[in-house]
Amino acid sequence: MRRLGFLLRPGWLALVIGVIIFAGACFWVLSPWQFGRNTQRSALNSDITNAVSDPAVPLRQLLPVGVEPPATQAWREVTMAGHYLPADEIVARLRQVSDQPADEILTPFRTDDGRTMLVDRGWVSPNNGEVPNYAPAPSGHVTLTARMHPEESDPHRPPLTEQGHREIYSINTTVVSDLTGLAVDPGYFALVDNQPGVLNVLPLPQIDSGPFLSYALQWIVFGIMAHRYASQQASRCGVVLVQSLDVANPKSYRLSLVVEAGRRSKGSDKSLPCLATHHDRQNRRQNT
Repeated sequence: MRRLGFLLRPGWLALVIGVIIFAGACFWVLSPWQFGRNTQRSALNSDITNAVSDPAVPLRQLLPVGVEPPATQAWREVTMAGHYLPADEIVARLRQVSDQPADEILTPFRTDDGRTMLVDRGWVSPNNGEVPNYAPAPSGHVTLTARMHPEESDPHRPPLTEQGHREIYSINTTVVSDLTGLAVDPGYFALVDNQPGVLNVLPLPQIDSGPFLSYALQWIVFGIMAHRYASQQASRCGVVLVQSLDVANPKSYRLSLVVEAGRRSKGSDKSLPCLATHHDRQNRRQNT
């Protein structure tokens, strides 16, 4: 047991605990987290690609009354016929489009079957923080093609009125309904190009896989490097750190200690730096 006493020394314990915590975080938390984000991004890209490539269909055929557009159908094109309600127009402020500040113009739209939908007519660039002049929504009966979106969360910031424009901080139909008194169906619909009343069209999102997969692999490599470093230090003490890892499943990582009793014979502890006693180190310093 005396020969294993080094396992309780603070330096050795700190090394083992540090390796276990870091390697465990790499294999059990950080790499699975990045793999998960990569899976989510791949699914989102697939949903967007399918939605953009699908042909436009009538709104009533795809979305029942009072139902919010599902996130998996975001950017899907729908058509609707009816007329704008310009008196209830609202500005979504503090937006960003292509990394540029923007305001988005939201105009309620009454469909022929009596539904009230929120149409995003596009964006305009603010002028010194103020909403610039823009073209009004056309009057009369029109037919629109727009991309549907689930509504955004309520930021719980009160609307404000500036220069005659009612302004809100997110596109949320509950906020719009409270502000206008209209019973607006959930979700909103961004006009595509060449539509009646369109301003600057909101661009499609970029289809990018992101860096998540490479980050996940990097965390696995970092965990392996930490194990190798600890193994090198432990081998000086006749201890082997044994790891078990299936790279396809980082959470399978296991770490254990194996003491190589055959590495040492009685009286040979001084040949192992981690087993040297405080008295031994003092004697060596005095002899030098």
